Amino acid sequence: MKKIQYLFSLMIVAAVVVSCDLDQQADPNNLTPADADVNALLNGIQLQFENVFSAAQDASSETMRMENLGGATRWDNAYVPSTFDAMWEDAYAEVLIEERVIDEVAVAGGFWTHRAIAKILTAYTMVTLVDMFGNVPYEEALDATNFVPSPTDGAVIYTEALAMLDTAIANLQRTDAQGVVEWDNFYGGAADPIANWIKAANTMKLRIHLQRRLSNESESVAAINALVADIPGNLITTADEALVFQFSTSNPAPESRHPDFVSDYLGGASEYQSDPYMLKMYTDKAVPDPRMRYYFYRQDVDPTTRVDERECIAGGEPGWYVPSDGFCFQADGYWGRSHLDNAGIPPDDLARTIYGIYPAGGLLDTGQDAPASATDGLAGAGIHPILMPHTTHFMLAEIGLELNGVSGINARDEYSAAITASFDYVGDFAGVAVPGAGTYLTEAQNQFDAAANPLAEVMQEWYFASYGNGIDLYNGYRRTGFPSNLGQSLRVQDPGPFPRTFLYPAISVNTNVNMVQKEFTDQVFWDTNPADFVR
Repeated sequence: MKKIQYLFSLMIVAAVVVSCDLDQQADPNNLTPADADVNALLNGIQLQFENVFSAAQDASSETMRMENLGGATRWDNAYVPSTFDAMWEDAYAEVLIEERVIDEVAVAGGFWTHRAIAKILTAYTMVTLVDMFGNVPYEEALDATNFVPSPTDGAVIYTEALAMLDTAIANLQRTDAQGVVEWDNFYGGAADPIANWIKAANTMKLRIHLQRRLSNESESVAAINALVADIPGNLITTADEALVFQFSTSNPAPESRHPDFVSDYLGGASEYQSDPYMLKMYTDKAVPDPRMRYYFYRQDVDPTTRVDERECIAGGEPGWYVPSDGFCFQADGYWGRSHLDNAGIPPDDLARTIYGIYPAGGLLDTGQDAPASATDGLAGAGIHPILMPHTTHFMLAEIGLELNGVSGINARDEYSAAITASFDYVGDFAGVAVPGAGTYLTEAQNQFDAAANPLAEVMQEWYFASYGNGIDLYNGYRRTGFPSNLGQSLRVQDPGPFPRTFLYPAISVNTNVNMVQKEFTDQVFWDTNPADFVR
């Protein structure tokens, strides 16, 4: 943490020095945050927020088998303390410290819109840290004189995040805001970015109250009732309102393409797709999920028969595997890997299945049967889908089923709206409508109607809709236990306890006596389910 505190000091100095107007007569040896450029600070927060989201989404998606977790055989050698060092630095030494500086600059200069956006992104960052690690430093974290900040209870941080969002909404509603946000990488091209940011803040509030419903149901019910009183007015429900981080095709200085595009399209794939996830999308309905061609691009549509290319063809399915674990799944050329498979890598980088057009900005799979290149598809102009229309509708569907005190919500209608919103957004993003949406919806509705527990269907469909954002599904899994049968580890039957939270980063515990390393079995405050609830 000493490194973090040192970085905090550097960030304050850098923000002031880089953004000051050298033509002014201010003493360069006595610069203050008031001399900082509020747009430069806000730009920095947006970029570092993307890094935090990307790290959290990658680990969450791997944990949920939405993306492949390879190179390890157990949870404890897949995620070690150093795994999240960069995320920790980006959150504390970048997002949080710059928000504090913006707060001072904005209040002094009336930059209320800048202040609001910074608070919204910071609130999401802090909630994400709690969801990933449990109790983390906050109240003492930005005290430049305290090199050993103690963790703050996660419930307190959640409450503080709600307060930040309320402040942000109030700031966005002010009519005396000064200055124009020069770069808004979320809503910069929207017709009414202020209205969209307000809906994003309210949708984050709904998300927070849903996540803590197990630990504080009465408060969640009261707060959610207020938010859903005017759903179209308060919450994200349309594609143009979606909170997404937008990448471009620019490279290499700076690299502005989607990180998943960079990993798979610049001279051969470097990642595998998840066999159990692709299998579930392929088999859950009468026909494969049509979104598969948008999520994944098959470089080779003919399943390989060469053992040197894919070892599992020779057999060796573990005795503990069941069909839903997806051992050696390769129907129609979908070529990935099993969960926790540490086998060597054959020369298959131009044949294995890679990221598609959504959300990575790659290729729409129309059966091209050809390796991908850096100029293909959207050339990396993908998105991080942070809060989507389907997110709102799936949250409302869960609320309608699980919180009896919330009125006016029809869970089946919200479930249906969520599926439709997902298909529509993916098709609009790709510029080609997803075929078979109506047929898919009808079958999904039939599954909902026939289900012994409709919540299982809600979470299963949320799982299919949320490729590119595993954070909400990781939270939902710990909250509800669904979707079940995610896929077992390949090399060992018992990979150790499921990460109810991740280990604290090494950068924190190695330099801070008040940060005692935790266990994977430690549960976040809102996860009140039994110890063996998920695996």
